[in-house]
Amino acid sequence: RLTGAEVRFIRKHLRFRQADLARVLNMANHSVVSQWEGREDGAAGMEYNTEVLLRVWMAAKVGMGEQLLELLEATLKDLSPALNGPLEVELPRAA
Repeated sequence: RLTGAEVRFIRKHLRFRQADLARVLNMANHSVVSQWEGREDGAAGMEYNTEVLLRVWMAAKVGMGEQLLELLEATLKDLSPALNGPLEVELPRAA
């Protein structure tokens, strides 16, 4: 899960204000983003689907959208119906 510091890093990398990130993630206001970031090295406390959305959106913003799509398609192709827990897809680290 993303930490508060990672959420802050993503937001600053995008040159967004807290209100901008809140709007992109369809949050009521920037105080939610402030709460996530305030957790520093702990889990931000972001709802799971919101975190997935932020991760996918970031992959697309940094030019890894196609690679993520290929990984998801390959992973989903062999997905067992008895999957217990969230789907995990790991992107290779950028060089």
